[in-house]
Amino acid sequence: MKNAIRYIIALISLLSVQELAAEQEEVQDVRPILCIDTTKLVNKTDSRRANFSGLVDRLTHEFTNNGVYRVVTMENFAAALKDQEIWTAGADKDPGSTKIAPPAYQIRLTVVKYGISSSIGRNMYGSRIRNEFADVEFIMTIIDSKSALTLSSVNISSRKVANATSNVGTRRASNDREQVLQAACQDACKKAVMAMMKYAMFYVIDVNG
Repeated sequence: MKNAIRYIIALISLLSVQELAAEQEEVQDVRPILCIDTTKLVNKTDSRRANFSGLVDRLTHEFTNNGVYRVVTMENFAAALKDQEIWTAGADKDPGSTKIAPPAYQIRLTVVKYGISSSIGRNMYGSRIRNEFADVEFIMTIIDSKSALTLSSVNISSRKVANATSNVGTRRASNDREQVLQAACQDACKKAVMAMMKYAMFYVIDVNG
């Protein structure tokens, strides 16, 4: 097959990936493997005891729902790579056919900001008003697991603001703070997925017409 395999960087729908897999005699998930390396998560915030499990869960959720990547946990990452190598090696024994070996990526996070700040003032009617500022910022390092090369380091940040006129000093104010932090997390994680998409490498098997 002339020019059998060429790498391209492209945005591709999950349907196209599934159609490509369906054409293989041995059906294999051909999506790139992606793992968020929580063992090397670095805390650069002011709070040394900050818990980033919510941020990691949100990022995992966004990558999984994106559908382009095959998201695995750290516990299953090595096994997924091994299964992929065995399948590719076995498939290539068939002469005249070229099988796909999807790339695999590790995501490492350095959290720079993660928290809420408040300011209390008065609006034009004289009522007390609290502004809740939620800041989420992290550096996302993208590593090619097969070559161990660092492909990119991207700064992701988001700020969300909530205003609560009647909730100052009430239990509802605590809910406002949590909700605005979750909104900032969601926004930042969506930006991270979009930044990662440029590394969703797929194959052009053949071009005919």
